[in-house]
Amino acid sequence: MTGDSPGVGTQRGPRPVPVSIFALLTLVYGVSLAVAGVLTLVDAEGARKNLAEGAVELGSAALALTVCFGALRVRRWAWVLFMSWAVFGLTLQLLRAFFFDDPVYWRLAMLTVAVFLLTPPEMQIAFGIRRPPHVRS
Repeated sequence: MTGDSPGVGTQRGPRPVPVSIFALLTLVYGVSLAVAGVLTLVDAEGARKNLAEGAVELGSAALALTVCFGALRVRRWAWVLFMSWAVFGLTLQLLRAFFFDDPVYWRLAMLTVAVFLLTPPEMQIAFGIRRPPHVRS
């Protein structure tokens, strides 16, 4: 099986508005991570901790931009990749909020809004996660 559902992708309707909003949020998130990663690497001055942190932020930025591209094309793998990433990101931010007193609230908010945008059944059908109700298996 390929990354997309069989039968999906031949004749699609227009991209749903929530998918466009999600792609925009992911683009903003990815660009902000890239800028933060570059700034961290520039200010690292050879410190391994800062170099690793900058590399992780740049890797996360690449992931976000990949998800943005996949979302604009309404690909199944983009939905699956984002939801997996959101579980990790939301868990990390909640742990930071409850135990370490250094959460990044805007990241928590963006991930939460994106999950709410992609969770409705209509969005899952658009991405090929669920079949439309009138299609028999």
